[in-house]
Amino acid sequence: MKLKDYWNYWAKTYSYGMDMPLFAKWNIDHILDGIDLKNNPTIVDLGTGTGKLILEIGKINPNCRFVGVDISKNMLKKARINIKKQGLNAEFLENHLTKIILGDEIADFVVSNAVLHHIKNKEKLFSEIYRILKKKGKLAFSDSFDKPDKEFEEYTKKWGQDDTKFSKKFKESFEQGWGNVPADIKNKHPREFHTTFDELRQVLKKAGFKKIKIIPSPAYFAVVVAQK
Repeated sequence: MKLKDYWNYWAKTYSYGMDMPLFAKWNIDHILDGIDLKNNPTIVDLGTGTGKLILEIGKINPNCRFVGVDISKNMLKKARINIKKQGLNAEFLENHLTKIILGDEIADFVVSNAVLHHIKNKEKLFSEIYRILKKKGKLAFSDSFDKPDKEFEEYTKKWGQDDTKFSKKFKESFEQGWGNVPADIKNKHPREFHTTFDELRQVLKKAGFKKIKIIPSPAYFAVVVAQK
């Protein structure tokens, strides 16, 4: 099943965060830590889905200008309804993430939540993000990193030894959420294109990004912040 068709299909029942609240909250909280919501910035959300991330940012500063980008028209239908209920200033584009129909240097921040591992051409992806960001603008996103390198293996070893209540609950939240996804959705899940931490740093640097920070979690996800 093609990526667009898959997300159009899942849009009927999709609700990010409902089945994995602690996991979702960690991702979103760390993305929010990477951006500054003063002065009502313009924020572009890539793979916006039902608009969950925009809604969370809007709770902190409803005066931001939002642009949600997604390849799924069915997801965007839900996003428009959700955003209208909260009364936020948002527009939505049905668009592939490697060729975004936006002008140069229009975004103060680009954000994304658990999406970018679906994009194969990472160089083109991050070049597009760099293009639409304003000077000194920031990219903040969460993503999965189950392609290991030495740094990743050190973190997973640490996670395996970590018996704190938070770590256990975090892993359970992620596993329970994925466990609740219907079998037909799992079976149709598109191919994923993961990078190692080091590969990600290299492709971000090649695109022009600097001040790259990777914040790992106990469940093979991390939040990444980088500046233009």
